Amino acid sequence: MSQVIAPINVHLHKLITQVEPNLPQCVQQFLYLVLSLQDDGNTQFALDAELFYSKWAQKWNGLLKLYDLESIDFEAGTFGNASEFKPIIEKAIAAILEQKFESIISWENADCEVSDEKNSKLFVACPSDGITYLYITKYFEAKRIIESTTSTLFADGTTPTESAIADCIEKISRIHTRNPKFANKNNPEGKFLVNREQAEAIIRGQGENLIVTGGPGTGKTTVVLYILWCMLESHPEYLDYDIHLAAPSGKAADRMRESLVGSLGEIEASEREAHPDIFNKLSNLESSTIHRMLKYTPDDGGFRYNKKNPFSKNSIFVIDEASMIDISLFAAFLQSVQEGSRIFVLGDPYQLPSVEAGAVLGEILKPENATRNFVVKLTKTNRFTDDSEIGRLAKAIQSRTEVPMESGDTVKFIDSPTGGKKAEEAAIAALVNDWVKDFAEMPALAEKAAQEMDLEDKPACNRLWELSLQKRILSAERRGPRGVEKLNQAACKKIRQHGTKGNPANQYFPGEILILTRNQSMYKLYNGDTGIVIFRDARPYLMIKRERFEFYPLTLLPADAIEPAFAITIHKSQGSEYNHVMMLLPTREGHPLLTNQILYTGITRAKKTVTIVAGENAFRAACATVTQRDTGIRL
Repeated sequence: MSQVIAPINVHLHKLITQVEPNLPQCVQQFLYLVLSLQDDGNTQFALDAELFYSKWAQKWNGLLKLYDLESIDFEAGTFGNASEFKPIIEKAIAAILEQKFESIISWENADCEVSDEKNSKLFVACPSDGITYLYITKYFEAKRIIESTTSTLFADGTTPTESAIADCIEKISRIHTRNPKFANKNNPEGKFLVNREQAEAIIRGQGENLIVTGGPGTGKTTVVLYILWCMLESHPEYLDYDIHLAAPSGKAADRMRESLVGSLGEIEASEREAHPDIFNKLSNLESSTIHRMLKYTPDDGGFRYNKKNPFSKNSIFVIDEASMIDISLFAAFLQSVQEGSRIFVLGDPYQLPSVEAGAVLGEILKPENATRNFVVKLTKTNRFTDDSEIGRLAKAIQSRTEVPMESGDTVKFIDSPTGGKKAEEAAIAALVNDWVKDFAEMPALAEKAAQEMDLEDKPACNRLWELSLQKRILSAERRGPRGVEKLNQAACKKIRQHGTKGNPANQYFPGEILILTRNQSMYKLYNGDTGIVIFRDARPYLMIKRERFEFYPLTLLPADAIEPAFAITIHKSQGSEYNHVMMLLPTREGHPLLTNQILYTGITRAKKTVTIVAGENAFRAACATVTQRDTGIRL
């Protein structure tokens, strides 16, 4: 049963049957299916047998593939083929539409208003576009909050004129330091030139709240920096506003702040000297998770900042990695913002959605919501050009067009090893051993870095840190022959051999890359932060670089909150970039982690080369399979 539905939803199902003890067996089973689909991030469920069955069949068939089973023990029976659920779904939906079950379902009109009164029913049923949908109540309320607050906080904007865009491009070229790397025959002076899309966003951001979307390297952070600089320059009153930088994870929030503050150094010295108040304000920005910004209150699961206690109207919000924000958190954020505040939301809709329920950014960008004009899309990437092999591959995956599996200079394909489990494990271990050769000097560098802990100059620390960021193995899976657990075992075994012959019983070794799997707030370490092990006086430390190097005794950090990170899951890699990536995909078509979003996210972590280990059928299945979460947001 744990393979199909999360324990918390098992308890919710028990509550449902307590509230409505006369619920027919078919309806009980149907609600189990609903809760199982909700575990996958869906928040609306069509009370239409064909539509619902299509969604359920995709999940069920994926589960059978994932666990390599012919059937699974499911509520009140053992089921094999997904079609065995079809009569249950048809009978249950007919019963719900006829009998209503109003003790657990609140039936709403499509135009119902957002209410401050708490809905005590477990579910809500509401029509949309001629179909009645079922929602878990808290997600229905979050959906309605997003729909109503978005219309208030984001006004429809207009596309700037060509002359305004030209003026903006010229202005930014004057503000930004010139650099020979920008020089070409059309730009011999090496001016920094924003493109037309970026200029549109900078102009519109002066007077509009915006959602700015784009893939890696499209300049979302650069756009926000110049929006803020130009806003503060042209509207001095904004200097008194609070600027909040936030993201779903602490790692993403810190990375955004570091990028913004770092880019300030690329602004002309004369410009910084002319506007010291702007420079100082932006230099001293702090970042946080969205939960910390809203001040999460664990006692009631709410936030100190909310609809009744909003942020000051004199606030500017920059929210990054919006694709990772779940529906409840986004609703809580929007409710805490007063009309008149400034908001800039950044994200890549093609990346993986949030871990929790909903796919807010993807829903907002759906064609049916395109009548609202508060989105600027950045399409030109600087990480790799559109005509590069990686760029072409990423574009093809986005558009789900035919992708030739031909190895080139920067994109390489390796067919999945075959021949049974042992042969597969041996072949993958050989791939890993070859891949980590470039990390052979990490143990020796880590020993040198340990001698620099108290020194101002840290050349070995810098060399070690830069080497650690050069390459990464990515996998869609945690377990199995190609899961990160096995991959890290192979990588650590190989790299450990290059170190001094210390105690092999030590849990860690010098030069080992580790990743945090849980927040350690008291040390300002967050889920997804990576560091490198160094030993000093036989004591292991985790070396992390922010604005400077910091060293944390590993004995202070819970052992179950840290794991090796020569290989990481594609989910964990979101927001990161490496020169070289090797990515391993599941082998079985229909596997729930063999998706377009997984493939795109993994490939776009690479700056220079990507090696894809996958069979042709599995790769093409991933290209064609787009995970669709049903959230139902209508703007």
